Amino acid sequence: MSDTRANKGGLLRLGIGLIALIFVGALLKIGIGYLAGSQQFTPVGGGFTISTPAKLVENTQTVDLPNLGKVDFHVFRGSIDNTDYLVGYLDYPQEFVSHSDPKETLEQAASSMISRANGKLVSETTDFASGGPERDVVSSLQTNGVAFIQRDHFTLVGNRLFRVSLTAPEKNNVAYSAESDSFLHSLKVLLR
Repeated sequence: MSDTRANKGGLLRLGIGLIALIFVGALLKIGIGYLAGSQQFTPVGGGFTISTPAKLVENTQTVDLPNLGKVDFHVFRGSIDNTDYLVGYLDYPQEFVSHSDPKETLEQAASSMISRANGKLVSETTDFASGGPERDVVSSLQTNGVAFIQRDHFTLVGNRLFRVSLTAPEKNNVAYSAESDSFLHSLKVLLR
């Protein structure tokens, strides 16, 4: 009888091990699929390259900035599985940049973005150690009764403000994944 129990225990451990192996394999496939599906995107004249899982399409919007007037915001956007990926930039007038505090410029950019989206600030950090002023902002949004998390990474290089953004349904937990972190911090500014 003890041999039968040992065999059942061994089979149970084997079954659990196989289930765990299948689960890990599925997770690896998802991760590898993301990495394999990512592509470098370098728009002509954009001054940057970024690794993105979505095919990005260009659109230029004119935005009205307080005390500056109308400025073109170059947007490259794509979507996969209800997650929006965006990278964009705008050029501030050189005289504005030379007379303004970079930290305040990033704060104003983040505040303006949250206000335009009717969002609520969740968290924010500013970093000057990486060679240029950068700001990470997390906000929550409601659209048609669905809760979304939006994560933005702003970088100011000279007079050019870059914004990398990801918006995903809150229930999916995609916004806080390692893949999302990779996208948000994959921007590489090219020499202009």
